[in-house]
Amino acid sequence: MVKVEVLFLSGQSNSLGHTQISLFPYWYIPNAYAFENGIWNDVYPYIIFGPQDRRGIEVYLLNDIAALCGACYLVKYGRGGTSSQEWTTGGVHYNIFVNKAKDALDNLRVQGIDFNITWIHIQGERDATTCDPNYKQNVINMHTDAMQTWGINVDKVAFFLGMLNPLVPLTGYSCRDKVRSMQRQIVSEITNAELIDTTGIPLDWDNFLHYGPIGEKIYAERVFEKFKKRKQGVFCNC
Repeated sequence: MVKVEVLFLSGQSNSLGHTQISLFPYWYIPNAYAFENGIWNDVYPYIIFGPQDRRGIEVYLLNDIAALCGACYLVKYGRGGTSSQEWTTGGVHYNIFVNKAKDALDNLRVQGIDFNITWIHIQGERDATTCDPNYKQNVINMHTDAMQTWGINVDKVAFFLGMLNPLVPLTGYSCRDKVRSMQRQIVSEITNAELIDTTGIPLDWDNFLHYGPIGEKIYAERVFEKFKKRKQGVFCNC
């Protein structure tokens, strides 16, 4: 049975991306596919694909993972300004993303294709504003219940949680450090989970909250390094 690499990308606006189309070095990514409208589509960064027609770290990751592993399949769904409550079990964005991912996986299963999954979740800015004390449990519940819905053993999914950037200002985001602390706790309690360290990545889109062309490229490089280490059997839930 053929086995492929599947990339899930979910969360707030930094999961959607902000890089201008003209700045991507690829006009076409061979052996890369994005699941939209119920089918797998070839990936042309200059042509509409993905929610809100926005692109970011996934363009680099699709190119690099496909080149390394032979192919890469993307399921992406995000929504700016959303809270962990909206992403936990029963939340509106949880439901949309998890059902979209399930449809994508079922599509592969029907074709007799097996898969490994790398799930990148980038969310926490809204909770740094609202100071939701349930942030940690919301994320854990999201992960646990998604596994059940997809019918997947947790060992098949590498869960990469994007850490809230320490450059996010405390003004307006007073619980920034509390969210970061809870994110460290989350990866220690979820099997096969790791943090994506965002220290030193510039928030070059607006200089306070969002990654731009430089930040997204660096972010993607850090994810890809973790991905490669996983393929080599190296794991660190830190």
